[in-house]
Amino acid sequence: MAVIAGLGALLGSRRGKDLGVLLAALVGLAYLPAQALFGALGPVVVDQTSPLLTGLLRGLPTGWGPAAVAASVAGNWVPALAWLAALAALDGLLLVVWSRLLVRRLTTSGSAGGVRGSGPVDGRRQWWLPTAPLGAVIDKELRLWWRDARRRAALATAILLGLLLPFLSHTGSPSLAAGALWIAFFAAMQVSNLYAFDGTSVWQTLSTPGAARFDVRGRQWAWALIVGPVALVAALVLPGVTDRPGVYPWVLALLLALLGGGAGTIVLVSVWTPAAMPVQRGGNPFATSSQLNGFGLAMRRLAMSLLQLAAALPPLVPLAIGTLADLPAVTWLAVPVGVLSGLGTAWWWGRLAHRRLAERGPELLAALR
Repeated sequence: MAVIAGLGALLGSRRGKDLGVLLAALVGLAYLPAQALFGALGPVVVDQTSPLLTGLLRGLPTGWGPAAVAASVAGNWVPALAWLAALAALDGLLLVVWSRLLVRRLTTSGSAGGVRGSGPVDGRRQWWLPTAPLGAVIDKELRLWWRDARRRAALATAILLGLLLPFLSHTGSPSLAAGALWIAFFAAMQVSNLYAFDGTSVWQTLSTPGAARFDVRGRQWAWALIVGPVALVAALVLPGVTDRPGVYPWVLALLLALLGGGAGTIVLVSVWTPAAMPVQRGGNPFATSSQLNGFGLAMRRLAMSLLQLAAALPPLVPLAIGTLADLPAVTWLAVPVGVLSGLGTAWWWGRLAHRRLAERGPELLAALR
């Protein structure tokens, strides 16, 4: 209870939520190193072949209970009672800490999320954005990506997955060299229900004539402006760091195709399979569970994967030909092919999305209630 109350107090502020997102993502990825650690330490703990480790485990609070049982079995009642008294004292201390945190939680209002402050959103439209309705939507979306805890949680988790999952996998540096591809893939997967982040506020778009096209295009541009630079930096740095320069044409070509495909899939899948999310009022940034569960969620993810694969197919052709025929020029030709494929899929799937939004907007609004 004390740990949960402490986490609740931590998540009460905007920066605390960001830190909580990072910690939760790291904990979610800890199963790979934890599996190796438990496999290595399990026999040592069971067989008690390391006196130092055994003494350390017994000295931790989690070992006080077993130590009391072992002492009582041996007939040493004084140490057994001492261990139980230590546990009782620790429980009492944790109860006091929990009660203080609970009082603070119930009597202190949470942070409003920092409407003002330094950063990319300072209350004015960015100078480099167009003044047309498209620029207004991009500006609005950039502000939401900066302020909304759930959106920040989705992107932070995608970036951590893209970097840490390959690093912690058994393949090591070969997968890490392609970390940029994982970033683009997971960043699109995490926001495949993009319109649900806004909930019923979508009615403002639906009630404005001709706004559907600008809304879809603005969301695509905003996502690409946030994810694109991070993924491109990873694509330029990771192959060199891992001493695999030969994968540069592969990573760059596929990344550019996946970025365009991701910009198209996030809006296309979102308007075709919308599902309501819980209302977010300063609570858990990971509370994004929607009405899609089980089979429906699996089908959404399968559709996202297939659409992204379709965007990556055109550059795979020159990549395969250039690699098999040992023609570096043909391999590098895949980079402009990836650009064209990304732009084409982003435009085409965005067109399908804004047509769907304009024609079936009331159904989308009803699904997001």
